[in-house]
Amino acid sequence: MDSKNLLKNKFKVSLLILLVLLIIISLCTGAFFYKYLGKFSKNYNGNAVEKDTSLPTNILFLGMDIGDPAQKNNDSIKRTDTIMLVRLIPKEKKAYIVSIPRDMMIKIKNSSQKINAAFSIGGDSAIKQAVENIMTVNIDYVVKLNYDGFRSFVDAIGGVEMTIDRNMYYDDAAQDLHIKFKKGQTVLLDGKKAEEFFRWRKNNDGTGLANGDLDRIDNQHKFIEKVVEKCTSITIVPKIGKILDILPKYIETDMPPKTLLALGKEAIELNKENVNMYTLKGVPRTIDGISYLIYDKEANTEIINLFSDKDSKGKVKNENSKQIDKSSLKIKVLNGTKTQGLASKYMKELQNKGYKNIEIGNTKETSKSEIQLKDNSLKDTVSSDININKFTNISKNDDNFDIIVILGKDFKN
Repeated sequence: MDSKNLLKNKFKVSLLILLVLLIIISLCTGAFFYKYLGKFSKNYNGNAVEKDTSLPTNILFLGMDIGDPAQKNNDSIKRTDTIMLVRLIPKEKKAYIVSIPRDMMIKIKNSSQKINAAFSIGGDSAIKQAVENIMTVNIDYVVKLNYDGFRSFVDAIGGVEMTIDRNMYYDDAAQDLHIKFKKGQTVLLDGKKAEEFFRWRKNNDGTGLANGDLDRIDNQHKFIEKVVEKCTSITIVPKIGKILDILPKYIETDMPPKTLLALGKEAIELNKENVNMYTLKGVPRTIDGISYLIYDKEANTEIINLFSDKDSKGKVKNENSKQIDKSSLKIKVLNGTKTQGLASKYMKELQNKGYKNIEIGNTKETSKSEIQLKDNSLKDTVSSDININKFTNISKNDDNFDIIVILGKDFKN
């Protein structure tokens, strides 16, 4: 056999081996999906509607601090140490990540607060509502990860190599946080060291980041870029099992387990060049002795447009999405409060927005308003017309309706 044919046969064998490997990986991915579905189900804390995972999805990621080490289960004293909104666009293999500074000022119960206090005041719904109000976009799901989970994840992917660009020396015995990095070092950060790098803002002697949390976010973005690079390379494949063993222990989410795993698969297939990171802009201001970042809507227009399902003219960006005829939808509005005529009054509001086929009635008293959907594809349409953030699926007993709106005590017209 001449060298040309030998090379040709070697190429065929190599291609065959590659195809076999791809098939094995695909089978393993399917096996993983079902094997780990039950594990992730234990962390599912909501009844959010399953979304078509081929469509753009907005996910709010919250990195939770420990609060008080002696009261780890006391959510009322915990803060969201890291707040990031991620928009995953599977069809384009793209993702946008925007970090929201912890000092961004919001209004909760008519008082000024930093956004990182929203969770301790009102839990998931409060922080979700705060971000939705600032970004003027709909958030599909919330995912919370504490620092135990963060450390375990970094260890599972084999650590992250970072070059240290400044001295970092900080000790805080109360949080068991001890940071020591020397400028110029290239360090393989394991989970513990990664947490230290991720959280550092200043040294004990007062030196450090000139712009506090804003500069810290820049550091975090550098770290995330390295994580994305590692997780989108072929080297991550043999580590997927370990990652999926670890994450269910630390993730808490309102995302249905099937959706979580499906979107996780989409994330692994991202092109790292198409993962773009931003920081929400604001103006520093001190009010009553407290330092805030005042949101600048105009300065953030470009970022907000990236996360919206609609363009600047209000049209749906996804050209493949079907246009929904509101007048054809069958809707039931139920009053779950003691306020007489609330359902009737709200029916008129919906009619003004183009909905025609509406029935009204009463239901048992409820504190929380919700929207029940027969078809999940209606969510984007409904979200823009009805100011209710809780979505569930319609039960089989009511499946002759497309939408059921339950008005609870929290409802504000």
